[in-house]
Amino acid sequence: MRRAGLVVSLVALMCAAQPARVTYGQGGGADFTRFVGVGDSLTAGFKDGALHAAGQQTGYYALLSESMGATTVLPLIAEPGIPTPDPAAGAGLLVQRPDTCAVSQFDYATGVTTGRLDPTKPATDVAIPGQNVGDALTIKWSIDPANIPGTADSAEDFVLGFPYVLAPAPANTPRTQIETAVGLQPTFVAFWLGSNDALAAALAGEVTDATLTPVATFNTNMDAAAAAIAGTGAKAVVFNVPDVTVVPNLFSEKDLEALTAAAGNPLNAAQIKLLFGVAKTSYVPLSALPKIQTGTHLDANEILTKKEIKKIKKNIVQYNKKIKAVADANGWAFVDVNAILTDYDKNGVDVPNAGKLTTDYLGGIFSLDGIHPSSTGHALIATAAVTAINAKYGTTLVGPDVAAIAAADPEVCMVVRTKQALSLADVAQYAPAARSAANVIIGRRVQ
Repeated sequence: MRRAGLVVSLVALMCAAQPARVTYGQGGGADFTRFVGVGDSLTAGFKDGALHAAGQQTGYYALLSESMGATTVLPLIAEPGIPTPDPAAGAGLLVQRPDTCAVSQFDYATGVTTGRLDPTKPATDVAIPGQNVGDALTIKWSIDPANIPGTADSAEDFVLGFPYVLAPAPANTPRTQIETAVGLQPTFVAFWLGSNDALAAALAGEVTDATLTPVATFNTNMDAAAAAIAGTGAKAVVFNVPDVTVVPNLFSEKDLEALTAAAGNPLNAAQIKLLFGVAKTSYVPLSALPKIQTGTHLDANEILTKKEIKKIKKNIVQYNKKIKAVADANGWAFVDVNAILTDYDKNGVDVPNAGKLTTDYLGGIFSLDGIHPSSTGHALIATAAVTAINAKYGTTLVGPDVAAIAAADPEVCMVVRTKQALSLADVAQYAPAARSAANVIIGRRVQ
């Protein structure tokens, strides 16, 4: 590695005068010169079980930057991305084969990423998969300058650590996501934190203070994160926390009845309760479906009970009150993702040339891991963000072409719920992607 040249270039970049604040041709009172993404895997562009370049480039942050005409830098991670595929544990990125739509046409990624495709430029999307609000305020990158490129599975290292680790002190001092975002001197921020404060409990099947952030703690952390962003003078668009039961990674007892019926071995509610321990009011994660396929009783942490769901939902209501209050207090645009996805869950969404998409598994809105949006799902989120930004700031941004994105989205062409019934075997084969995504979210909370 030609480190000396990189250091010189980096120092020059950091010492260069910041560009003058200009407004592109959208009118209104927003400046998109330095557009920064703050958040978790949703803002990072995590998809199909990993944070990898192909997914990052189709995320809502990338689409919004195109609408804004902003010059941004995605911290593109070389395939197969992070976390590293783990065949022994049945966890990793699933990639659909080009020009295929059949349910079973995918490949299990192998190998280890080489890290950032371009480690010489500071990323403007500094979102870190797995982080909750508290993590964004406290967890720093930790690359040893003598052991570059650092930890293979650490998004903090790859996203936040470069190119700063290559620079002399004090520029190489490790920083958190929020500190890094502030250091970029943003003029506009996409701010979407909070989902993992609730989702970790849903995926872990274990409601504790470690997996489900207490409301008082969440409020304190959200105030601190928002204050840091507001201190830069940047305007922002803020997103709230979706209802976890809308996420297709979680399957209800009724879903299990349908999956076993489609497999030619129908089980009723009483049988599902007896064989697997899943009550009518419970949910199980996609990662547990292979055990059901083999007739294995599920462990307690593979079942999300009615009591646990009630507690998670109660916290989400309070989280979203705080997020809306923060947006209003700072005069920021607000996107009610919770309401949008709840509506899609009830009614679906019609997309030209794609038909009605749903929040069902393989319904077109979510990717193969059942947690993160598909390319089309990201386009729908970006569209909602554009609408909110225009309404708040008087801009005239044009959203992404959702129909065109859907036409090229292999996960939309896999929409089969309206064509044929999915069997348990159809869905269980995607457990590696689901397990990989869940590990990123709950691995920090459950030891």
